[in-house]
Amino acid sequence: MHIHSLDNLRQLIVSPSGLVIAIALAVCSLPFVAGFARVTPEYFGTSFHRVVAKSAWDDRVFGFATAATLSAHRPTEPIVVLVGSSSMRAAFDSDIIEDELLNLTGKRSPVFKLAVSDLSIMEFIGMIEHIPAGSTGKLFIKVSPTGMTTDYLAENTRLRLQNLDRFTLQSPKLMQEMKALGIRDSTSYGNFFLDNIAFFCARYKRIAFNLLTNQAFDVEHRYLEKGKIDQAHWNLRGIQVVQALSTYEEKKHRNFDYIRSLADYVRSNTGMEIILVEQLFNPDLFSQYIYRSFYAHYQKDMSELANSLDIQYLDLPRLLDFDSSVFYDWTHLNSASAIEQASRQLVQSGYSESLQD
Repeated sequence: MHIHSLDNLRQLIVSPSGLVIAIALAVCSLPFVAGFARVTPEYFGTSFHRVVAKSAWDDRVFGFATAATLSAHRPTEPIVVLVGSSSMRAAFDSDIIEDELLNLTGKRSPVFKLAVSDLSIMEFIGMIEHIPAGSTGKLFIKVSPTGMTTDYLAENTRLRLQNLDRFTLQSPKLMQEMKALGIRDSTSYGNFFLDNIAFFCARYKRIAFNLLTNQAFDVEHRYLEKGKIDQAHWNLRGIQVVQALSTYEEKKHRNFDYIRSLADYVRSNTGMEIILVEQLFNPDLFSQYIYRSFYAHYQKDMSELANSLDIQYLDLPRLLDFDSSVFYDWTHLNSASAIEQASRQLVQSGYSESLQD
């Protein structure tokens, strides 16, 4: 800003009318600032987080709110945690999982679905880090062929990870990983609102609007309201999948290392059992864009990785064998009956070994 602009601004503030406006703005903003300064992770995890959502598609807020609730959970009983991206959020219903667990074990376990759009394998630690120390139960981690091709040094990935609107909740281990890649750093002020002020400021207009209009959003099953993706976007995604998979051999090693690091962290801090869950795919994606031979090679890699870590690899697509009619696009379910089937199968397959012991 030029010097004369600063002088004009200074004159406006010190003038009688400008001073009145400045005081009024300051007074009006005090309740807002004071209120948000008192927002804690526990409070963010209540229905308050819905006021922060930009829209019904803002599952970033909903995923982090669930993580906030989980971080405040007292580990007195086994829990179920799902970590992944939007396809995992679309595929499973928390209430149905709880119901199936009750049917199988006679006990009800809390379910925490930490699924956020476009979340990379590296970013999974930002969710997993909020599992309270000493927790027991099952941790389902979504994996996929394209997920193993994320290039964290690529410019588009770095720009995405530098987005101030991308994160909330402090995750020291995630920030350590990102700092090592030269992507971003963070400073903790010991206050939830201040630590995540960029996240809230990026949503300030929507927060004000939601508060004034008493509006709140829910994104639990957003794809149920949609029909089918149009052909142009289907073709575009298919091309993107082909391009991503062409780099699989080159990029898989770093992402496999992140999974190993996740497993080490979970075992060092909790008693959770880890299960890698294969992402559901529209079979039309295979017939048009993914070679079966490649997928078999990928699954062999995943099985070997799981075996080396002594964890289960759950091939959910094979067990469910859904046809294309239950998908909105290449991976998101938009059928209530399919979601119920997937949720119950996840529990049955994930707990089958435990029930035999």
